[in-house]
Amino acid sequence: MSTALQVIALVLSAVAGLATGFWLSTRRLLRERQAMRIQMEHLVKIQDEAHDLYREAVATRASVTHLTHAIAGSQAWFWSPEWQEGEREATEDIAAGHSIIVGSVDEMDTELDIAAKQYADFKV
Repeated sequence: MSTALQVIALVLSAVAGLATGFWLSTRRLLRERQAMRIQMEHLVKIQDEAHDLYREAVATRASVTHLTHAIAGSQAWFWSPEWQEGEREATEDIAAGHSIIVGSVDEMDTELDIAAKQYADFKV
């Protein structure tokens, strides 16, 4: 082969190698960009879900705070020292057996009539 043909073959080989290398590099670059795009889509989705959860948590906290204030205002009497003392006394009476458990209003009326007859002669 002549020297000119060898030079042309060498140049063509180099150009083909460069083209192949360029094609492989471009293909790898496109794959990497595709992978990054997919990762970014997942990150955006995760970020949106996190934002939704945060908004839901804030709304829930506001609802609980509102409910707590409403209950505190409407049932403050229950937590007064006087009422709590009565609750303690009632619990002690129940534990000591000084109570009657009834299942209906009629049973309660009957028990009250019996108690009224027992204590009719009781003087204070």
